Amino acid sequence: PVRLVAIDGRLPDLDANTPVPLVPLISASWPDTFRWMGKADMPGEVELRLREIALKAKEQGRITRFWATPQNDYVWGKQLEADVTLLNTDDLGKLREYLLSR
Repeated sequence: PVRLVAIDGRLPDLDANTPVPLVPLISASWPDTFRWMGKADMPGEVELRLREIALKAKEQGRITRFWATPQNDYVWGKQLEADVTLLNTDDLGKLREYLLSR
């Protein structure tokens, strides 16, 4: 009745119908998912794919996280707009400043 362990899912798990309590989190590498690495404006197809992933996970009751993301306010903002649940960073101070400024 109490789950003490869960698995980080990957994008294919969104289509695999894996039980949510077993795979509550979809975690994906940004560079493996998107070619765009934060230079210039986010292309429309990248933004659409980002939103589709976050929405599909949310509809299934899962949370989302991308790792190895570009570390800047613009990319963090786009993830928040798309409803990505967790922001991943190696620069906690910079992310903290960004979140406090919103």
